[in-house]
This record gives sequence, C-alpha cells and structure tokens, in this order.
Amino acid sequence: MADILAMAVQGRGRDRDDDDEMAAPKPLPEAVIAELRSKFERYGKQRFAPGDLVTPAKNSDLIGAGEPHIVLEVRSLPEPSFDSGAPPASNSYGARYDMRLASRVRSGEIPACWVESYQFEPYTGEGA
Repeated sequence: MADILAMAVQGRGRDRDDDDEMAAPKPLPEAVIAELRSKFERYGKQRFAPGDLVTPAKNSDLIGAGEPHIVLEVRSLPEPSFDSGAPPASNSYGARYDMRLASRVRSGEIPACWVESYQFEPYTGEGA
C-alpha cells in the first residue's frame, strides 16, 4: 500500500509530453530561473517537523497539490537512493528521501511513504 501512495504522490504514470495541448504556456526564462533557484534554496534544508501539515508544491512533479499530508518523521540529509530499481534518468534515481508523511488515498486508507521534503510547502488550506 505504501508503494501505491508513493507512486500516486510522485505522479508516476502521468503523461508529461511537451506536445500536449493541455500543457501550460511556457514561462519567461527569468521566471524559470527564479523557480529553479527557489528549489535549490529548499533542497537539503529540512523545514518541517513531525506533526506539520504539508502539500506538494505547485511546481513539483507530485500530484496532490493543495491536499493535506501530515509529516510523521524527518531525517537529516540521507544518502541518495541509487538502488531503487529506477532507471538513471528517472527523477527518483538518487533521491534523498528525508521526510515520511501520510495522506488519505481514494480508497480511504491513510498509508505512509518517504518523500523529498524540498518538493513540499506548508499546507494552508481548509482545516489548517
């Protein structure tokens, strides 16, 4: 079940084709550079603590942005994961899973999985 949550949160299986008619318009290079620098500033810096409510950042490749997830555990920067079976070109190859969280899935269950914290932001939606 945790694998299903991890795949759902990480958006595996989503079509990310740049030719898709529904693709968002390309932002200006300055905006892209600002987003990249923002991700760099968050990478490797644990900003969350157990009990915090978080949600995937809008510009991450995770699904569930705007939905609450609860932080269960955090680690200082762990070693990269190179033995996950993911191909080297995958975004999960070499990932540093530093935050364990739980969230509700469609079936109503609340499984947990490890994620990279830099792809999350504080949840500020309803009930926060």
